Amino acid sequence: MKDRDSLIRSTGVISASTIASRVLGLVRDSLIAATFGKSLTVPFFTAFIIPNTLRRLFAEGALSAAFIPVFTESLQREGRERAARLGSSLLKVLFLWLLVVSILGVALAPQIVELLPHKEVAAEQRVLTVQLLRLMFPYILLIGLSAATMGMLNSLGKFFAPAISPALLNIAMIGSILLGGIGLSGSGLIRALAAGVMLGGLFQFLVQFFPLERRMPLHLLSTPFWDERLKRVLWLMAPLAFGQAITEVNILISTYFAWTIPGAVSYLFYANRIIQFPLGVFGIAIATAAFPRLSRDAVQQEDSRRAVADTAVYALKKILFIMLPSAIGILLIGRDVLGAILNRGAFLREGSLAPTYACAFYYALGLPFFASVKIIVSAFYARQNPRTPTVVGALVVVVNIALIVLLKGPLGAGGLALATTLASGLNLGILTAILGRRLRQPIVRRLGGAAARSGACALLMGAAVAGVGALLPEAGDRFLDYFLRLFVLLPVGMGTYAAFSWILQREETESILGALTKKLARSGPKP
Repeated sequence: MKDRDSLIRSTGVISASTIASRVLGLVRDSLIAATFGKSLTVPFFTAFIIPNTLRRLFAEGALSAAFIPVFTESLQREGRERAARLGSSLLKVLFLWLLVVSILGVALAPQIVELLPHKEVAAEQRVLTVQLLRLMFPYILLIGLSAATMGMLNSLGKFFAPAISPALLNIAMIGSILLGGIGLSGSGLIRALAAGVMLGGLFQFLVQFFPLERRMPLHLLSTPFWDERLKRVLWLMAPLAFGQAITEVNILISTYFAWTIPGAVSYLFYANRIIQFPLGVFGIAIATAAFPRLSRDAVQQEDSRRAVADTAVYALKKILFIMLPSAIGILLIGRDVLGAILNRGAFLREGSLAPTYACAFYYALGLPFFASVKIIVSAFYARQNPRTPTVVGALVVVVNIALIVLLKGPLGAGGLALATTLASGLNLGILTAILGRRLRQPIVRRLGGAAARSGACALLMGAAVAGVGALLPEAGDRFLDYFLRLFVLLPVGMGTYAAFSWILQREETESILGALTKKLARSGPKP
């Protein structure tokens, strides 16, 4: 129970920090949508996707999944000094590798942009896309080092600095728009935004590196460049990189098709940002807090299979408790949320609200899948078994392509979002079944009661929100109209879900409230 309370408290720290980042992210997106039309946002998002994809693939994806279990094992069995030597070696090797990748990316930017479809990125936009890509490609170096320090801090049980670091990226981007807007406009201002991305990446690394140095000095200048234990990390990274590549291939495939639909790159980006709010604040926060716990379960417990299954099921219950009502909430009031945040300036003039909401609607259907699969995959990675998610992911790529071809015609950009949702659901179903057999634990059956109760409470909440929403006047073009609707509907939804949860699933509600209350008591004033 102590470990479970610790997981919830860690999740609370991550969630609170992530809320700040996501709110700032929404402010950033609102500024971008109002300031720049699609002729500028498409080149910017296009250029930003490329280093971001490499970041998710190598830096935050395969690297974190391969390094955290090895680092945690070293920390538990060999002590902090040996773990620090491993961390120091990783940072130096990673710096050299990502520096080479960044130089190649900057040099080959024109050739990379030439691979893009011609319909959405016109000739005059390609020059700007190349310039923006050259400005932002080195972001992978900064964020890769940031991801390595994040993994070490998380393994030490420190979650605040890694969770708050994305807020600094958003602050840097917001500042670049506001300050750059004093003397710049158009393409000049979008270049200032790209420079803000680089500055934010630097802040993200420094805000984690200094706390790590205080807790576990790395002695970067005096330790050897290479540590033999890195061979194990690299051995794990090879299949992990391929597995992560499958996810990124799905993203790139969807993005490629989006480039063939006018405005779709922007629609999908803004819709995804709305989905990322609950996913980042709660879903990814729970998965981030659970991964070190799963890694310790896999190497410490006598009955490691049962220990891993217990932690995974516990985390999945918490995810469903949050993600099911979040999904229904976005389905019902997602248009109001998008309207309140984005519907002004260029976004309003170009009529982007309806297609963006269509994408958010289909993404919302997959919100429980997106969050839950991170726990299941983390369980495989914690047991240092990346092969299974890789093989299943290869199948999902094929299915995703087929779904895109099938749905793109009738649903447009929304079809791309729906294909992502359906492919993620298939991925989750197959991996959960395999994990249950490997651990010899009935994971789905153990989740059944909690999932049914959370689903029932979410549906009752949805009925209340839909009923009250029908009584309110429809919002017009003014974003203030959407704010007024949210002012009524958000409290209705949160209040009814809390009330029904207290009645139908008091144990889950009390466990979350109890752990968070303990956290608040510990952080409160001391007598």
